[in-house]
Amino acid sequence: MNATGRSGGLLKLWDNRLFSSNEVISSHNFLINIGTWNGIQEKVVFANIYGPQSVTEKAALWEKLKGIKQEKGGLWITLGDFNVVWGLEERFNSIFCSRSARDFNCFIHEAGLIDVKMGGHKFTYFRNVEVKMSKLDRFLVCQNFLDLIPNVTITALPKEISDHCPILLTSSWCDFGPPLFKFFNSWMLREDFECVFIASWNTFRGFGIPDLYLLAKLKWVKEGLKKWRATTFPKEEADLMNLKDVVHKLDIEVESRMLSDEEIEIRCRGYKEIIEKEKIVVLDLRQKSRIKWAVEGDKNTRFFHGYVNKNNQKNRINSLLLNGEWCTDPLIIKTVTTQNFHLYEQYLFNRSQFSFSDFQTFLNKFVYIRVYVSGDIRRVDAPGFVKLEHSKFYNVIVQSPE
Repeated sequence: MNATGRSGGLLKLWDNRLFSSNEVISSHNFLINIGTWNGIQEKVVFANIYGPQSVTEKAALWEKLKGIKQEKGGLWITLGDFNVVWGLEERFNSIFCSRSARDFNCFIHEAGLIDVKMGGHKFTYFRNVEVKMSKLDRFLVCQNFLDLIPNVTITALPKEISDHCPILLTSSWCDFGPPLFKFFNSWMLREDFECVFIASWNTFRGFGIPDLYLLAKLKWVKEGLKKWRATTFPKEEADLMNLKDVVHKLDIEVESRMLSDEEIEIRCRGYKEIIEKEKIVVLDLRQKSRIKWAVEGDKNTRFFHGYVNKNNQKNRINSLLLNGEWCTDPLIIKTVTTQNFHLYEQYLFNRSQFSFSDFQTFLNKFVYIRVYVSGDIRRVDAPGFVKLEHSKFYNVIVQSPE
């Protein structure tokens, strides 16, 4: 698209070996290519945007884009200079228009787009004369795109001649090592968990001041649970796949002949076991997604997967600016981040004392705190919170000889 004076002008380049454009929709403010991307079955839409200056023209552009998205469907990747911000914090020493921001936020929500977290520079537009800065350039993608390619990173690169920063979208998997240990409440529903927990808790032997002793004991229990998880979970996944295979074969058989009473019993029992095992999977997804208002029995796993991916994108550190250069090496990022937290490390003689005689009183207060923080005083057994005094492990902890 040609420029008008110093404004506008849209240019799009792509590799024909990776993307094939089958349809083009263009106007003065956007250039949309609809086509196929190698390795992706659904059609992909790249929408290059240049937002107008007028508030009314922006609102009309958002409505037009929503109509095109609804009509064409597909995986949407929207990018460009939108000439608007969604919040006051995205402007510095610049005029903020609340109406434009409200219209833009409504467009993002109604179009089902997601503003992926951007690394690099906080602002993408710099006006050197009056030191004005704004975040006008961004990528907006649909949820289906993130479900398909969850490891998406966006970085605002340093600007050179232009007053806008180039923004780069990449998809790469960075190996930061094994994931950190996380306890899932669904583990307590498994029959062998009780034996593993009690054995690990009672077999610990140690010494030291109370806080370090408790820390060492919890680490000992954690190692026992990690070994149990490493051996039990693969077996459970294999059992679930075998159950599905058996039920699927019987479903095929019933189309051509009558099943025997024994086969009908196997099929019914298999369905029940599959449902019970899938419930545990849903519980884990709900806890990963950290949605406090999740309703018990909700089996919308795709919904939970979306929130898990969104949390991962928000919390992941894709790169760090070190000595004026962007570093993406996972090992260096881990080392520098760890060194930063060591600045707040307390030495042994400065540590807060953790000493009390009545461990049971502490546990009761701990339960009260957890329930209070959950924001649901009416339900002590709300999802994600265990009422410890009703737990079968409570007596094991309280009656521990230490």
